[in-house]
Amino acid sequence: MRITLMNLKIILCFFVILESVFSDNDENKDDKHNAFGFPGWRPPPNRWKINKYCPDIKSCSDCVDSPCTWSLEKVGCYKCSVIQRQKKCKTFPKNTTAVTSDNKNSLKCPSFNSEQKTFFIPSGTNKSITVKANLDGSKDALILLNYRCQYEIEGKKVEVKAKLLADTIYCDPYLFSYESKKPKIQVKLKIYAGGNGYFLENPDDVCIEIYKCKEMANNCKSSSTMEKKYNCGWCEKTNSCENRDDCEKPAIRPNFSY
Repeated sequence: MRITLMNLKIILCFFVILESVFSDNDENKDDKHNAFGFPGWRPPPNRWKINKYCPDIKSCSDCVDSPCTWSLEKVGCYKCSVIQRQKKCKTFPKNTTAVTSDNKNSLKCPSFNSEQKTFFIPSGTNKSITVKANLDGSKDALILLNYRCQYEIEGKKVEVKAKLLADTIYCDPYLFSYESKKPKIQVKLKIYAGGNGYFLENPDDVCIEIYKCKEMANNCKSSSTMEKKYNCGWCEKTNSCENRDDCEKPAIRPNFSY
């Protein structure tokens, strides 16, 4: 049978339509299979290796926002999807509390907070950071672990040891400083529990602000109008705005009462 050019075009058009139909169906299947009821979530490159993927998640909130489940007592992320939780999840540790997308508001992830949302520290100051730990059901497992506080300063991450006493985490003293001439920089705070890379949630975005008095004011007037949170004052000996603790004579304090 002779195939004309018109017939060939019709055949090609037919195959293009078939391909688009099947690809749409496959995409819908993948969305239903991969999302497990978590809109917007995307699986690791090989979705069949999710059993290996879950333990790599080191954050409780990231774990419960995926097809995985967080164990409060074991402090870890395990393969246990929404569908599996309706049955018996063999991979999840027995007699432990599961934090899922369904109950994450009532069963809180291990976290820390502070009444002082931002710690203001003059550059060149040796200081210890103290925060409150909210461990809930994870306390028995977390109380024996070693803790570390991580600071990210100008893109560089540094760590100091920390200890948990009662419901408070004490980071070891660290010399906070930075090299640039910026008046102030913000430092991210992360607290790790144990040696597996698990870290506590920081829902309030508690952070540190390091500042340089010299770069924040260049005369006595501007120095005297600075906010109280900055421990700066005009130092007559150096004729510059300084951290008041570094000035030999009492620095001229900012215009507010103590």
